[in-house]
Amino acid sequence: MVSDGISDAECVRRLQRGETDAFETLVRRHEKTIFNLVYRMLGDYDEAAEVSKKYSCPPSAPLVNFAGMPIFPHGSTGSR
Repeated sequence: MVSDGISDAECVRRLQRGETDAFETLVRRHEKTIFNLVYRMLGDYDEAAEVSKKYSCPPSAPLVNFAGMPIFPHGSTGSR
C-alpha cells in the first residue's frame, strides 16, 4: 500500500514503475476535485458521477511524459 503522505509526483513515479496502488492514492486524494470539475462542466450530478468513476481506473498507457507538475496549483482545488 502506498502511503498517503507521499507527494503526487512520487505517486506517479511509483505508478510508472508498476505500483498500481499508487493510482488509488491519487484517486482518493483528488476524487472530490475531479467530481466538482466534471459536475461544473456537465451540469448533471448523475452524469458527473458516472464520468468521474470512469477515470478511477488505472491508466492503460504508461505515464512516461509526466513532468512532475501538479494538476492543480497549490491553493487551487478546482472547486468553488
